Amino acid sequence: MMVVLDQFRSMSVTPLELPIPRDIRLKKIYDRLSSDPGDNRTLEEWGKIVAATGRTLARRFREETGMSFGQWRQQIRILEALRRLTMDEPVATVAIELGIARVLLYPCSKRRWAKLRGSILLFNLLLSQALTSI
Repeated sequence: MMVVLDQFRSMSVTPLELPIPRDIRLKKIYDRLSSDPGDNRTLEEWGKIVAATGRTLARRFREETGMSFGQWRQQIRILEALRRLTMDEPVATVAIELGIARVLLYPCSKRRWAKLRGSILLFNLLLSQALTSI
């Protein structure tokens, strides 16, 4: 247990909240990702849909939400996963539909894997706390 606590102490933790952007282009992305959190489009791909460059969208996400687009999208997925898991949906189904399982299938650097492992540990801890408080 001490090893897990040490891992958490060294991690930077983002609170489970989702700032909703005001920019109309970002709002369109928010609306689409809210209905399909597993959507893996890049900012460049979103830019073609909302008529903006990927750089502009990245800058606006940081300005309006205080997070990168990737962090913000991860928040949507975590919140949706928690909602669905508390409704007794199978973990594997939720992970696959939200794109979480795909992340684990791709090779990544040791540094990225350490961060991902920390996120998984934190997710499991938050999930167990959420389920025990119901």
